[in-house]
Amino acid sequence: MPARSEKSFRTAMVGGFNRQDVLEYISSSAREHQTEVDAYRAGADKLRGERDALTARVNELSSQRDRADSLEA
Repeated sequence: MPARSEKSFRTAMVGGFNRQDVLEYISSSAREHQTEVDAYRAGADKLRGERDALTARVNELSSQRDRADSLEA
């Protein structure tokens, strides 16, 4: 995960920070967060697919072994 750069806000005339700067920062942070979440979800989906394929292969090989054992008997 990339490091976030520090953001400095302009101060407002009556104390606090410039409202638009803060809103833009929050919006930008939310977009970055959603992009990261989407990437993690895509990675998790890919791994689930790989797991399912490997599980199916293990089951197939187990079934073949069982057939081979019964033919030997």
